[in-house]
Amino acid sequence: MTARAHRMASGLATALLVAAVGLAGAPPTGAAPQAATAPAAAFTEPAACPWSGGHPVLRPGTSDPALRHLHCLLGLHGYVLAPYDGVYGPAFIATVKRFQAEHELAGGGVVDAATWEALHTFPSELST
Repeated sequence: MTARAHRMASGLATALLVAAVGLAGAPPTGAAPQAATAPAAAFTEPAACPWSGGHPVLRPGTSDPALRHLHCLLGLHGYVLAPYDGVYGPAFIATVKRFQAEHELAGGGVVDAATWEALHTFPSELST
């Protein structure tokens, strides 16, 4: 198993655990709604990260229900994050920037359509 596949498998296990204890469900209390900009492609949401909302552009400082989904997807990709707190703060932004750099995406921490698309792309061994 490659290092990346191992990291992604570990992330999948973490995301499944998060979903099992109910942290991947409801949006945080008091989250301010923001205008959604859905990517052109429709995504199949991984079972470990259930989500029926849109995929808005997320900027630093954002407090949006989609952040919980972003947190879960990053976990599936093997990125270790602090416990979810509902704020797109510095540590969360640094992780997104690292994901973007490793996937050759521009964005500077802004989660745009290209970032959402990459977050929904998994190696074949994890997509079943």
